[in-house]
Amino acid sequence: DGRDLTSVSWSPHRRDTIVASYQTSAGTRPAVDAAVRSVAPPQGPSSSLLPQSAELRSDGLALVWNLALPDRPEHIFCCGSPVLQAAAHPSEPCLVVGGCHSGQVVVWDVRAGRLPVQRSAGPALGGHAHPVRSLDVGAEGGSALLPADSSGRLNLWSWANLREPADAVLTGMNVSAAAVAPESGAILLGDEAGKMHAVLPSESGAASASARKRSVRSLDGEDGAAADGGHFGMVTGLSTKAAPP
Repeated sequence: DGRDLTSVSWSPHRRDTIVASYQTSAGTRPAVDAAVRSVAPPQGPSSSLLPQSAELRSDGLALVWNLALPDRPEHIFCCGSPVLQAAAHPSEPCLVVGGCHSGQVVVWDVRAGRLPVQRSAGPALGGHAHPVRSLDVGAEGGSALLPADSSGRLNLWSWANLREPADAVLTGMNVSAAAVAPESGAILLGDEAGKMHAVLPSESGAASASARKRSVRSLDGEDGAAADGGHFGMVTGLSTKAAPP
């Protein structure tokens, strides 16, 4: 139908549920979205979908899928900007968060329809001005979210306040993927050149300490990732996990 799948993540609340994000392919816009067809009867969209038809043909979508119902999504969320990352809220089953090409972070609520109920601030207030390439929803033990954009800016947002970021890191690199190490609080980064980096916590070791005091360390040798047996292409995904007890 002309849409690209941009991310897939498992819901922490239900084992059989995933959240997926989509964007329209370059130069294309589907006349009839597959998400509409999948929840509508064969003869056409139901009356409940018609008022939102323009929204469903928006540039970005986030769909909640249940493995027991592979033919249609459980929930459909829309956004005016392509959605590059999407995930379920770590503690609120009704909320889904997305990171957009516009740089905004948006929050949807299954109880409030298909449009976002909350949006992050713009660049003037410290928000992202470039596409969000990574979105960690478990930062600060689940009390915050950490998006990273393609310019290398990492913002730490409190779930209770998307009006301005609580903290920020300016790495100066073209970040393409990021993940937070749950035990140390270090942030692992992958960039478009295939190199790996780590943003280390401040010397105090406090996860909530000012991110501007954190140091950025390359995990590749001075000769580059390829020379050290690393990646020859852009890093598109990273994952971390806690050490076993």
